[in-house]
Amino acid sequence: MAPELSLMERMQQRSPLLTSPNLISQLPENVVEVLIPMLLGDSLGNSLCVCVHWHLHLSAIFKSFYERMVDRPFQAVYGKYLHLEDARMIISKLLLSKSRGVRIDRVLLARVLPAAQGHNVKIAANFQVHKGRSFSSCAEYKFDVFSKRSRRHIWIHKDECQFNRDEHERAYSQHSVPLCVGDSVEIAVNLSSLNGFIDASSITWRPPVLTEAVYERICDEIEDIQIDWSLQQYFIRPQDCVIPGPFEPQLKHKYTEFSGSDITVSRSLFTARQEGLTPNSLDALGCYVTVYAKDTPLHVPVKRLGLLHDRELEISLRIGDELLIYISRGGEEC
Repeated sequence: MAPELSLMERMQQRSPLLTSPNLISQLPENVVEVLIPMLLGDSLGNSLCVCVHWHLHLSAIFKSFYERMVDRPFQAVYGKYLHLEDARMIISKLLLSKSRGVRIDRVLLARVLPAAQGHNVKIAANFQVHKGRSFSSCAEYKFDVFSKRSRRHIWIHKDECQFNRDEHERAYSQHSVPLCVGDSVEIAVNLSSLNGFIDASSITWRPPVLTEAVYERICDEIEDIQIDWSLQQYFIRPQDCVIPGPFEPQLKHKYTEFSGSDITVSRSLFTARQEGLTPNSLDALGCYVTVYAKDTPLHVPVKRLGLLHDRELEISLRIGDELLIYISRGGEEC
């Protein structure tokens, strides 16, 4: 039996020119740009792996195309409040039920400028999505901006209830993330996923919407339901009380309160005290929590509004920042 041929060998048999180093570089940029919608998805990764010439040439064309369609219009609309420092393409695997695919993002890294201080900044983009048919959609992002080196307050919530638990067992954070002047915000524009792909030429950045920044945000979906909070010794079921952690020495525990009847909800406040990766954070919260020096500019990802989880990234704190952790427990077999 003849040995099975590799993908490259099969391609060479069908068309020796297809894998020629000179072929891809001879294609005009506008011709390759026409093919971009067909490459978004698994095909992009395969095309980039054909050979180094394909990788370099396709990467350069994608960079030029999305700089023109996404990056420069973004800077033109938000340049007063954000300075675009970098932009890159990120390809990640997706697994949803029995569906498999890839997610392709254009990640914009923008430094927060003094003009944004004291404001909650909302940015948004309109675009057309194609999946069998075309439809209009939008992506919105929000963040609060405070003075340089200000103390930040962040909440996260982890749902450990059996009947409603997150299959990834990962805590989710607030949508409107706090930033300081000089920090950088990461905005992921999703170009392709299992939901379809975006027509890059249709992306339109909307003017920023500014409101007053809110320092101490809370998890409204918990606080609106749970009204009475008690310390462990005064709670009706002290045997159900669990304090998250330990997270020392990076995080210092200040207090934990409890509320609820069928479901027990804890509300714990921690203060960042020492640099480094917080021990037990991945096991306890499903995500890494890292503490940086007080004068370190942070790169903070902001989620698209409406999503509990977006990209799986760490939670970054500076010394002095506060982390408010909500954990819900209870239900059958919990």
